[in-house]
Amino acid sequence: MAVESILAIRSTHALSTRAVDLVQLIWEAFRHQDLSHVGAAEHLLRDVRRTHSSPGTPADQMVTSVADLLSVVCNMLEDAVPFTERAMREINSLFDKGVELLECARDALVTENRVLVRHILASSAQYAQLANDYAMAHQQRLVEGVCLPQASTAYLDMLEHLKGVGRQTRRIAEELALRHGPTTAAR
Repeated sequence: MAVESILAIRSTHALSTRAVDLVQLIWEAFRHQDLSHVGAAEHLLRDVRRTHSSPGTPADQMVTSVADLLSVVCNMLEDAVPFTERAMREINSLFDKGVELLECARDALVTENRVLVRHILASSAQYAQLANDYAMAHQQRLVEGVCLPQASTAYLDMLEHLKGVGRQTRRIAEELALRHGPTTAAR
């Protein structure tokens, strides 16, 4: 049982490391509005899917969220869908915080540090709330006619897939917290 647990942690750690790289590539494509980064992300995603398969786990669901995010960004860039400056700032903010959460989850899998796990739990809740706040502000922009309907769909899809990344990092932290309980000393 302990060997299986160690192997699962190693696999999830390797996958979370690749997820950080994937999200950063997708973010670069979005931030620079450049399809050249999409090709690198698609290649890495194919490699991740080929080498890491753990159906139903938070790590596997994270890959699904990241793949869906890549698809939305790719479609947005191919169709030259315009975002307002505010929408760009909001999505960039979520990418930044999403990468931070992924890096923390990756590190927590190795260190099993309770403080880091608590940080992920608290930050992922704040992350979800921030995404919800952005969605509400977006609705107001849509009502005011500031946002185009085509951009609205892409924006809301990105929000949802970025929230999915946050949800899965939270699930990883919750599993770590449950596995080690409140009496485990910080490492």
